[in-house]
Amino acid sequence: MKSNKPVLIISTSNDNSTNNVIDWLTYRNKDFLRLNSEDIIDDVCIKISDFESDFEFTFKKKKYLLSEFNSFWYRRGIFKIKSNSENRNELDKAIANYRSIQNLSLYNYFFKSIRSKTHINKYHDIFINKLDILLIAMKAGFQIPRSILTKNPNDLSQKIKVITKSFTDHQFTFNNEGNSYYAGAMTIKINDKILSNEFNYSFFQEMVKKKFEIRLFFLHDKIFASAVFSQNDKKTIIDFRNYNNDKPNRVVPIKLPDSISVMIKTLMNSIDMNIASIDIIYDENKNYVFLEINPVGQFEQVSYPCNYYLEREIAKILA
Repeated sequence: MKSNKPVLIISTSNDNSTNNVIDWLTYRNKDFLRLNSEDIIDDVCIKISDFESDFEFTFKKKKYLLSEFNSFWYRRGIFKIKSNSENRNELDKAIANYRSIQNLSLYNYFFKSIRSKTHINKYHDIFINKLDILLIAMKAGFQIPRSILTKNPNDLSQKIKVITKSFTDHQFTFNNEGNSYYAGAMTIKINDKILSNEFNYSFFQEMVKKKFEIRLFFLHDKIFASAVFSQNDKKTIIDFRNYNNDKPNRVVPIKLPDSISVMIKTLMNSIDMNIASIDIIYDENKNYVFLEINPVGQFEQVSYPCNYYLEREIAKILA
């Protein structure tokens, strides 16, 4: 039965996937409230009594209660809570810092309260540890590439080809005098020149020879999988996200073996997550090799080429 209560969405203003899901909500005549990371809520009031509680807030001069919402989608980012502090002196700055710490408790209460409703993603999903996920994936039955985190090049075997990528979701960018520096965005193949320089703690994996890559989208126990034929293009052979816009990789829908689907569901249940983009390699020996999970990754490259209409599927759950 369709609820008349609106949907609450937490996102960023430049996220196109959110826009596309909202188009489907609008098509279904479903009301929603979208809070972007630059938006500010005010007049927060938490009421707890008689074994009941509610979270009240004001946004754009209109009052809302969490109990008024039917469902919740955490896409990415986080809204702001208005502060009355002015940073005129050191005392004001100290008070502002203290209130920021207090606001963390409000955020935690907000996100824990909303979990009782139908939801897609949780705010705390973004804090998954990539190294921890590799261990959980192995326990679920997956093969993974041989992996090592080190700052000592002597720890790396000279007998195998290796790649490096970030072991966190944070990216480094710096622009100075026309030069741009970045780290963490892409997977990079390692060569002797790189290893001859000093480096800080870095994450390395054995480079897997692939027949093709698998990018799949997991949504409320359903698996939408695509095969990305990136192995024959020099630009995308290491990382298909290094898109070749002149000659895009062929992307087709595929059905995974039941055994792999069971592993995926076991993994997702283990980390209490109901939505994510997952990367797997199908190697030359016909093995499915798990790479990583991205809880708030883009899914258009799975949705559109394979006609999965994932934006519609998300809207159906929220409505």
